[in-house]
Amino acid sequence: MKLTNFFRHDRRAAVALWVAISMPPLMMTTGLGYETGSWAVAKVRATIAADAAAAAGARAYAAGSNAATAAGVAANVAEANGISGTASRVWTSSSNTLANGNATVTLGAGVTSSTRTAITVTATRVVPNSFSSLWQGATEQRISATSVAEAWTGTGSAGSGACILALSPSASNAIKADNMGVLTAPGCSIWANSNAATAVYLNSGTISAATVGAVGGIAKSNSGSNTFAPWPASPYGTAQADPYASMTLPSPGAYTCHTAPNTGWAATTRQQTPGVYCGNTTFGGNGVADQFAPGIYYVMNGSLTFNNGTFLPATGVSFVLIGTNPGAFSYTNYSNTVTQLAAPSSGPTANILFWQGCTAGGTAPDNTMAGGSTLALTGGIYLPCGALNVSNNIRLNAASGATMRVVAKTIYAAGSAQINAAAQAMAGAAQIALVR
Repeated sequence: MKLTNFFRHDRRAAVALWVAISMPPLMMTTGLGYETGSWAVAKVRATIAADAAAAAGARAYAAGSNAATAAGVAANVAEANGISGTASRVWTSSSNTLANGNATVTLGAGVTSSTRTAITVTATRVVPNSFSSLWQGATEQRISATSVAEAWTGTGSAGSGACILALSPSASNAIKADNMGVLTAPGCSIWANSNAATAVYLNSGTISAATVGAVGGIAKSNSGSNTFAPWPASPYGTAQADPYASMTLPSPGAYTCHTAPNTGWAATTRQQTPGVYCGNTTFGGNGVADQFAPGIYYVMNGSLTFNNGTFLPATGVSFVLIGTNPGAFSYTNYSNTVTQLAAPSSGPTANILFWQGCTAGGTAPDNTMAGGSTLALTGGIYLPCGALNVSNNIRLNAASGATMRVVAKTIYAAGSAQINAAAQAMAGAAQIALVR
């Protein structure tokens, strides 16, 4: 073989040259991919550290620690979650700020009322640069995350901070007060877990609570009749926990259909008894007072209607819609009476008065309450898959000194109807909520 033919057919040198030229950019691309991935991991870890530190500091402050001590608790937790500190911590009393290396703790930002405070923590993780330092000139990347936790000081509230909570993750107007509708929750929160642009909307009405928030947007009309207090700061916040999420819809076990409730005329009162009622069920009517014995009133695959009745005070009662096709609650009373109902304090329906189950597809029909009467309630209204629509002057009030919550897919108040929820104060307790 001629020597020239040998070089013509042997291309190993050309491949080696191509590899030599392409290897540096390939290595740089791979290195940058690894480096940006490490930045993302650092962001997640910084967020976890900031959340934990803010919550711990807020809890310490609510339990009675002074500002400097509470800030120190937050800094300790940040360090325990991988945020490096320094040998000395600098506390600046004029701004209530503690600087501790890569954790900065500030008290007071975002205060929503005189009984609440907030702790803001900015946590920073330092990630060494390798390939990116070639053009950045920096040998490290600082990845930061900020979290704010609010706390009641002195006294707190039972359970979750949300007293009026819409669970829908996407509904527009998930919480809406319209045409003089009123939603109030003194000492606790009104919150929508929806990410819609108008997750909370006010039009000629009132929305007032210790805090108001949503995952998405909050808006109001230009009506001069609007009362919105406090107007939340943006960004509004994250989804709030369902206070009843850990509870399981109760089952009556083996049953026979209960005798239809007595709705006929009676000389004095009608005695109603707990049990399983099958299909659509109605209580009330005919101008006779109804007395509910303590227990759980199940309605299987039907709706429960309270129709223009007079209901005597009842304690330890729950009304539960169950089955593969649960119905809706409907309450109508224009007699200007006051109905007092209290949920059981223990058992499968503890602290829940009205509980609507869901279909297998996660749906349930809308629930309606209307009329000029007042319900003084101790316990919750829990409609995780159905809407609650109140109208025509009805008032759902927390009984004096009681906790009353409304948790539903969406919540709508119109026509001078009111939902006045509350959480019972508990001395020495602390309510902590991460707001962003």
